[in-house]
Amino acid sequence: MAVKIGVRQLKNEASRILRDVRINGEQFILTVDGEEVAMITPIASRVDAAQKLAIRARALEDADKLAHEVALAWKSTKSAAEEVAEGRS
Repeated sequence: MAVKIGVRQLKNEASRILRDVRINGEQFILTVDGEEVAMITPIASRVDAAQKLAIRARALEDADKLAHEVALAWKSTKSAAEEVAEGRS
C-alpha cells in the first residue's frame, strides 16, 4: 500500500524515500496541500511472467527457423554430431 507524503517531506527526505522505492519496492503518493498529485513507484526491473514466456517462444521459433535453414543448406553426408566430433579431435 502506498504511503502518502507531502511535498515538504519529499524535499526533506528525498534520499531515504528513493532508497525505499529502489531497495524495498515501496510506493509513495505525493500530495500538495493535501491533494494527491503524483505517485513515486519503482520501475519494474524484471519482465513479468507473460512477457518472459513470449520472449522464450520467439527464441524457440527463431531456433527452429535456423535449424530448418541449416538443414536445407547441409551438404555433408555426415551428421552435424559427426562433424562436431571430428572437429574436436
